[in-house]
This record gives sequence, structure tokens and C-alpha cells, in this order.
Amino acid sequence: MLRLFLQFYGSVALDRNLKDFELVSIGTAIISLDKKILDADDRFCEILGYNRDELLEISWKKISYPADIKKESTYFRSLQKDKINEFSIDKRFLKKTGKIVFTNISVKCFLCGKRSPSYYLVLVHDITDRKRIEQEIQNLQNYNRGLIEVNLDPLVTFDQDGIILDVNQATIKATGRTREELIGTTFTGYFTDPGKALEGVKSVFKFEEVRDYELVLKAVDGSETEVAYNASVFRNDSGEVIGAFAAARDITRRKQAEEIQATLFQISQAVSASDNLQKFLEIVHQQFGRLVDTSNFYVALYDEENDLYSFPCIFDEYDQNPDFSKQQMKKSLTDYVRRTGKPILADEKIHQELIRKGEVEMVGKPSPIWLGVPLRTSHGVIGVVAVQSYSQSSLYTMQDLE
Repeated sequence: MLRLFLQFYGSVALDRNLKDFELVSIGTAIISLDKKILDADDRFCEILGYNRDELLEISWKKISYPADIKKESTYFRSLQKDKINEFSIDKRFLKKTGKIVFTNISVKCFLCGKRSPSYYLVLVHDITDRKRIEQEIQNLQNYNRGLIEVNLDPLVTFDQDGIILDVNQATIKATGRTREELIGTTFTGYFTDPGKALEGVKSVFKFEEVRDYELVLKAVDGSETEVAYNASVFRNDSGEVIGAFAAARDITRRKQAEEIQATLFQISQAVSASDNLQKFLEIVHQQFGRLVDTSNFYVALYDEENDLYSFPCIFDEYDQNPDFSKQQMKKSLTDYVRRTGKPILADEKIHQELIRKGEVEMVGKPSPIWLGVPLRTSHGVIGVVAVQSYSQSSLYTMQDLE
């Protein structure tokens, strides 16, 4: 349309009535080099809400959204200096009501018998509705993205080759890697068993979904998390499968609960099957080893009449011939647990605090972490089961205590 206008009107006088070239959906205006509106068609007036006489009395700057002026001025200067022939940019105008109208403008020089530019021809296309739709789509995308990001479970999409397309914040946190590090890499590479993960990917695209597919997620710091994946394919507008969406649920606690139940079952079986205390406690040690590190483990039974502890079961990584003789153990952590009837996870800080309060004293070889729980029967607390580490201060956690 612009070429047709220039072809037919490039040499006409400025006072030619613009109604001759009014366009149906595009507003047209002629402005001077100093940005004064010289004439405008009905559509341009309609877009801005002014009549023609009003527009001829106001400046281009007044109807321009302030934040857009600097950008468009650069283009106008380049056009005036013949650095460019024309330009087209998105521009916001201010209507007579003060409301913002979004447009796309195309600008070219309008010559009047000379080669130097005399006026600018401006074609204005109202794109407010398009911008509104784009904003609605963007808002919807932001809303959907927000739903994904607030999900506490790691979410990931990948293509049929298992290449990661997108992840949420929970995946970033679980793996210890950035979104940029994850996208474009293989989904299977973040599990302790990549082969099993690959079989899961194949199953998704073969059966269009998988449920409760268990894997062990491996973080960059070496930590591992047991997860169960649910995944299903997604399609494009043509109905073609283009990828899969997978959600991982942390099943660590569930697995621990299952392990605890299995351990308790094995211990209960040992109670009914064994008539030997030593053998029974060895089974207890073995079964507890499924839940926590029992390299340093002991059972202390309390003789209330003699105020002594006996040790029917001791495992110590540094002492292959532990002392099984009865001991008084006054002011020890073992005695503290028995007296209070409460389990405790004591690191060096807690241990020192108990010493400061006079609750315990340093008894035996010091350890940076000590975990003890009372042994209860219908007659009360009869002893203590304890584990400890001589070197790893973070070997046990409150979860282990529970």
C-alpha cells in the first residue's frame, strides 16, 4: 500500500485532500520534519479519538507515549539523513481520553519536487486487540508456568530421544543444577541406574504413560533421592506425540517406613524363634543395620538392684575385643537416656551443653555424634540401645532418631 501511495502521490501538492487516499483499516497522516501534523485521514482520527481539526493543532509529541519518543526519534533522524529509506516499529499513542492505544507505524519520506525529504508519510495500524490477546496468552502462560513452578515435586519434559526440554524449580533444587545446565541434556543421566531410566523413557512412548516407576535421583553433590515417576506423552496440534511430561514423587520416607516395617517384622520373628539373648541381639544389630550405620553399636541393660550396666551385645570398629564386664556408667550419655527415658541425638555441641549443666560427664572414648534410645518394657526402661561414630559428625540425623 505504501509503494502504491508513493507511486501515485509522490509529486502531488501537499493540500491535496487526503480523503482521496484514505485506507480502510490503516490510518494515514502526513507530518512535517519538525513533527507537526499536517493532515490525517478519518481512520487516523478514529484511532486517536480526535477530529482532523484538533489533530492539526497539536504536536506529534503530545499524542505519543513518552517512553516511546526516544526510540522513534532515532529512526526519524536516520530517515531524515537518508541512512534508511523507511522504517516500521511498534508505537504507543495517547488517545484524546488519555488511554493508550497500541499501533504499528510505517514511515517513509514524502517528496515535493525535490530529492531532499520534505514531509513524512505515516501509516498507522491499530494493533491494540492483537496486543490484548498476546497479553492474555502471556498471562495464561505465566499462570501455567506458575502452577508448575510452585509444585513441590520435580517436573520435567523430554523428547522421544530423552533430551530434556524444560524443568521446574523443584528439579533444579533436587539435582543441584541450573535450568541451563539441565535443558538439552539426557534425562537418563541424572539417575544412579541410567539403563533403568532409559527403559522408563521407552515405556512412556510405547504405552503413552508410566506410573510409579521407581528410580534413584542423583544430585550434583552426590546425594541420592528415591523417587517414583509418573509420566505421560503430550502432542502437538496435529495429534503427533512430541514429548513426555514426567513428575517425580520423593518416596524416601515411604521406603524408610517400608524398611522399618520389614525390620520390625524380622525382629518379631527373631523374638519368637530365638531362645538365646546373644543370638537375638545379633539379629537386632543386623536388622538395625538396614536402617542406620551400626558399625559402632551396643546394647546396655540396667541392673537396678546393683546399679550396674551389662553389655550383652557390642560392635566396635576399633575394638575387636570389647569389654563385656558390668559397669556403673554414672553420668554417661547411656545413663542419661536411661534416667530420662528419652531418646537423644547428641553431637559435640549438645554433649558439651549437657556436661555444662552437670547432666553428664565425659565417659569413654569421645565421639562427634552419638544416638541412643531407651529400651522399654511393661516394667519401664530396662536399658539403652546406642550407635555412634568416631569420625563422621553428620552420620546420623533426627530422622534416624525417629
